[in-house]
Amino acid sequence: MVPLGTRTLLGVVVSSGRLAADELLFPAEKLRPASPPISGLSLPPHGLKLAQFIADEYACELGSATSLFVLPGAQDRIQTVVEKADDPGPDDHLTAAQLEVLKMLEEADGRLVLQKKTRLAASLSRALRSLRERGFVRQVISLQLANERAGAHDLLTLTTDQASVDKFLTAYARKRPAQTLVLTRLREAPGTAFSLQELRALCGVSDATLKALIQGKLLVPPPEAEPTLALAPPPTDEQKLAIESLSNSINQMDGQTFLLFGVTGSGKTEVYLKCAGQAMAEGRQVLYLVPEIALTAQVVGQLKARFGSSVSVLHSNLTPAERQRTWLDIAEGRTPLVLGPRSALFAPLTRLGLIIMDEEHEGSYKQDATPRYSTKHLARFLAKATGAPLILGSATPSVETFYDSIHGDITRLELLRRATGARLPDVMIESLAELYRAGSPAILSPRLQIAIEERLARGEQTVLFLNRRAYAPLLSCRDCGHVLSCNDCSVALSLHKRSNTLLCHYCDHRRPVPTLCPDCGSQKVRSMGMGTEKVEETVRTLYPQARVERLDRDTAQKKGAVEEIISRMHAKDIDILVGTQMVAKGFDFPDVTLVGVVLADTALHLPDFRASERTFQLLTQVSGRAGRSKRHGEVIIQTFNPRHLVIESAQRHDYLEFYRHAILERELAHYPPFNRLVNILFSGEDEAAVNRCAKRAALELRSELEGRLVLGPARSPIERLKKSWRQHVMVKLQPEESPLDVIRVLRLIGEPGVQTMIDVDPQSML
Repeated sequence: MVPLGTRTLLGVVVSSGRLAADELLFPAEKLRPASPPISGLSLPPHGLKLAQFIADEYACELGSATSLFVLPGAQDRIQTVVEKADDPGPDDHLTAAQLEVLKMLEEADGRLVLQKKTRLAASLSRALRSLRERGFVRQVISLQLANERAGAHDLLTLTTDQASVDKFLTAYARKRPAQTLVLTRLREAPGTAFSLQELRALCGVSDATLKALIQGKLLVPPPEAEPTLALAPPPTDEQKLAIESLSNSINQMDGQTFLLFGVTGSGKTEVYLKCAGQAMAEGRQVLYLVPEIALTAQVVGQLKARFGSSVSVLHSNLTPAERQRTWLDIAEGRTPLVLGPRSALFAPLTRLGLIIMDEEHEGSYKQDATPRYSTKHLARFLAKATGAPLILGSATPSVETFYDSIHGDITRLELLRRATGARLPDVMIESLAELYRAGSPAILSPRLQIAIEERLARGEQTVLFLNRRAYAPLLSCRDCGHVLSCNDCSVALSLHKRSNTLLCHYCDHRRPVPTLCPDCGSQKVRSMGMGTEKVEETVRTLYPQARVERLDRDTAQKKGAVEEIISRMHAKDIDILVGTQMVAKGFDFPDVTLVGVVLADTALHLPDFRASERTFQLLTQVSGRAGRSKRHGEVIIQTFNPRHLVIESAQRHDYLEFYRHAILERELAHYPPFNRLVNILFSGEDEAAVNRCAKRAALELRSELEGRLVLGPARSPIERLKKSWRQHVMVKLQPEESPLDVIRVLRLIGEPGVQTMIDVDPQSML
């Protein structure tokens, strides 16, 4: 603890040395003492190296980087304890105040905790300090252990009485959505015992929900006997080859990076589990990273079934007491396998032996606030620093990762066949351009309509996907062409018909829908385009007998709405689900045999070099929602670009074809992996000041960074956002080049009222 002005702050010692008094830039008597080291708080062995790497690579202060490794809320839990020395000298010649302090210590059994709120009187503080100097007492600063909430670590499992579970789901799926969600999630992990904190995290529910299920005897304590750990199934030939390569790397601790490239259902998780078991058997720890903790109940179940209580789950919904207990369990090695999102990178792992990064292509692995780090970039550094092998797993890897598996230092392992022998769904493309030319435009093509009717007749479910919420993306005047836009952002207002509102999806500005054009007074104000709300309206009109629901950010705002829809889908209480990308990821609905992509082109032509890659990944993910059980699935993709290579590659489930096209585009345009990007965004309410600052930065960067490509300044694709004007400058570096020179130049440039945001390895260019 370090005194800084009127505050006392937590500090991290990064180096130490000695200075003579005349080497200081101020009088030596002004030095103030720091506290002794805090017991129970430290960075892991690799922590300082990784923190320095973050500071250098992602334009942040070293203090911000080291804070990532510190237990959240630690400063509020630090306590000072005064203890009687083991062999104090004679207590003669002590003052009355000193004797009073010793008496207080005796009454407290030789250990006095100094509370922040109840400070000692000044005379007693002086007496305590002199006693410490004379060796009568010692002062220890430590992390105060939180009082554990009662029952926080009680384990619960789903009852084996499946008839009771079925009866509850039939009667209460709609009335009690949160409870239903818990039951359906736990069905994915039969026989697995979870703590209350894990259930809250994995299902996003409250203690009251879990209490109701306990009272209803649907959640029960696991058998008292030690649970039998699940045996690994025999691996396929492809899995054997992958496990053998990874096993050698784990034995050698060579810090090698692998890409586990496998189609959906090929058994990537089983490879992870085999390798994790080997690393733990050798006394090492395993870090298992996932994009989102809320969609991993099945993975947690598999880990616990295989490794029992050796698993810790880190997530943001932990209470302070639970977070501290989990942190200490990891630090002390009681739970050698740690599962969590990107922040789990900073867990106190002291004997790291394996890093697993599942779905490595997901954008949520990029931190969008300072420090704006890339999890994959840090994981690769961590692997080299500790010797722990890194496995990057994906069915649709990022272009950069796949390129490195061909030309770089990543070893590719392939699982190209489904482990269960199941077939991928049939994918058909419907040309909307042809329908328009034939004079029969419609939101749902005739083929898709017939396919939905067939599912309704067979009692099967359909998911309709459109990655655009609202009723329509804009409202315009047919006479003068005026588009109703946001006052504070340079975007059109979206029409939300159900609430009769125009809404900005960036700043939440709202206004009523006008009956007259505000520019020319015409009555011909009409919506253009479509969103999920319009698709839902169309579906309800076409199929009045069907049970239709919508899942997007608008419907998800109501507390419990997502849980209700998910539980009703599992209970077959919904026939057709319309949704945005929320329906594309993580959900496993066994009775969905048809997926309709209403419009595949929404993100295909965005001004972002990753637009085609994201479209391919999203189409592949949403296609994977169909036919996940014994029934074969069908996917119908509607598009105005049926011959676009991204659409055709998604139809054939052909990642390699997509990659060959994407890598040529990247090379021609000098985008990653051929160059490293630094996007510098200048923003402020004074447009002229923003422009001046951006121009000066571009000039200085071109002058100082000879041989590097500096683009801009240019208006951002969204030129104005939340009243701030935005300009950006792009710097293209060599693939392995550090951005330190860019950061150095920018630190000398500024303008009052203008914010500068440096995004190294950006995931979004908007």
